[in-house]
Amino acid sequence: MKLYIVVRADLKPGARAAQSCHATSSFVAAHPKQSAQWRTSSNNLVCLEIANEPLLLAMARRARERGIPHTLFREPDLGDEATALALMSPQAHRLTSNLPLALRDAVDSAREASGTLPSREPPALPAPSRESPAAA
Repeated sequence: MKLYIVVRADLKPGARAAQSCHATSSFVAAHPKQSAQWRTSSNNLVCLEIANEPLLLAMARRARERGIPHTLFREPDLGDEATALALMSPQAHRLTSNLPLALRDAVDSAREASGTLPSREPPALPAPSRESPAAA
């Protein structure tokens, strides 16, 4: 069993990480039986992103309609906006399968800036040699 965390992509990277943690701890508190089963059976966590609050609220509504155990976290410091959703169920995979991994863009940008990730630019071709074929 996996615990799926869906966080808003329109938040800054640090906020996305924090809101994901809030949603996880809220889920653990609200669903102790499922949380205990998750911790002992797999402890797998999947962090995904969704574009904005209206889409996050729509996903929470679909989870509720399908009976998927979930917790929607609302951030008091952001006017109680919904910022992240935690859900767990075999059906959760189907509900979230079209979402990208969370913070992928931030990680790739940081790695590219540090030189540990190749640039997305195609590599430059080497300059043609000035030696004649007979000299080689």
